[in-house]
Amino acid sequence: FTIPKDYLEHLDEVKDGTPVMMVGDVDSWVLSMSFLPKDCKLVEMSFEIPDQPGAISRVTEALAAELFNLLAVQSRVLVYGQRRVLDVVADLSHAGDLEKASAAVLAALGGEFKLRCQGAVAF
Repeated sequence: FTIPKDYLEHLDEVKDGTPVMMVGDVDSWVLSMSFLPKDCKLVEMSFEIPDQPGAISRVTEALAAELFNLLAVQSRVLVYGQRRVLDVVADLSHAGDLEKASAAVLAALGGEFKLRCQGAVAF
């Protein structure tokens, strides 16, 4: 995706090649762009969690404890009152090793929470 030079000229710290995260909201037809630091280490993770009050909070708190900087969070119900999916995009530039950090997150959450998938995006 190429950002027009006229637009880039008004963004002081954004240069050609700067990583950009774009998030689209199809319901409101809004596309938001976040310019990220060059040293960011993005990861997308998907958790299967209980569909109960506080479950999303427990996951995000466990991720924050491992220094995951959450950039986008979305959830959807699989089976009402039983299971839901929580998808997150995070910057791990301060979190260290992904495998160790995600293992620590799951250990803090206990057996009801499962990591469905994870994938690092390197810049």
